[in-house]
Amino acid sequence: QPEMKKSYCPDFLIEDQGFFIEAKGIFSARDRKKHLWVREQHPEIDLRFVFQNAQLPIRRGSKTTCAAWAEKNGFLWAHKTPPIEWFQ
Repeated sequence: QPEMKKSYCPDFLIEDQGFFIEAKGIFSARDRKKHLWVREQHPEIDLRFVFQNAQLPIRRGSKTTCAAWAEKNGFLWAHKTPPIEWFQ
């Protein structure tokens, strides 16, 4: 089976700080899988999330929030706006 090539285009590149930001409202299973794949394939990439609502469950009926998912998987995250500390 040939290797499947995928591409990834982040929402924002903060070039002078060397990281990427993904802005998420709905955080689908497909999105979560994609970001884990990006991390696995490119561990050198500093990928951070800004959630519209960090306390929203990742799916209906789940006790896992977007924030908890990000923490469990080693991603920095913020609620609504990136913290100023990310840019200092």
